[in-house]
Amino acid sequence: IFSVATCFDEFKKRYLSQLRTGKENIRAFEHDVLPLIGRKDIKTLNKSHIIRVVDAIVDRGAGTLANRVLQYISKFLNWCVGRGYIENNPAVSIPKPAKEKSREHVIPMDQMRDIYQASFSLTKPFGEFVRLLMLTGQRKTEIAKLSWPEIQENCLELLPSRSKNQKHISTPLSEPAKELISSLENWDNGYLFSTTKGVKSISCFTQ
Repeated sequence: IFSVATCFDEFKKRYLSQLRTGKENIRAFEHDVLPLIGRKDIKTLNKSHIIRVVDAIVDRGAGTLANRVLQYISKFLNWCVGRGYIENNPAVSIPKPAKEKSREHVIPMDQMRDIYQASFSLTKPFGEFVRLLMLTGQRKTEIAKLSWPEIQENCLELLPSRSKNQKHISTPLSEPAKELISSLENWDNGYLFSTTKGVKSISCFTQ
């Protein structure tokens, strides 16, 4: 007999430990999932058990978190199916417990200016990375992984394989952006933003 908690320990060790977002998943399970269903036999877990977990989160006013936890549970149960612990994923057809509002936060210009100025206190190339993000409006990963062949005379040219939406991106470069890029060292066509001479791109976004 395998309990939900036992299976989750395996899931944590063999899958979540390799993910950047693994800690969020583990925290959610330990706080909201395992206390309610951790001792149950994984083979007897059904929809009503899972709904009980997400409803408890909704009832305390955390609808968005309830949606995330349902996703985490479903991914975990899919993994369990793949490992042969269960035949089917009982979370598959459970609808999202809460409706989410789209985020429309707009940073005021004075805060943008403060962030831009503060970036000069960061060590190279992190300050330059922050400023190019602001000067181009592109996603952090797309800028962090910029390579020199993607820099054209007046724009950035990203192939579909490099963009989140799988589309070609052509971004015009302003004069400040061009000057910033020209201040970076060209490591034989490697990454622009690197602490390993262009071999690896920066990735310390949390810091």
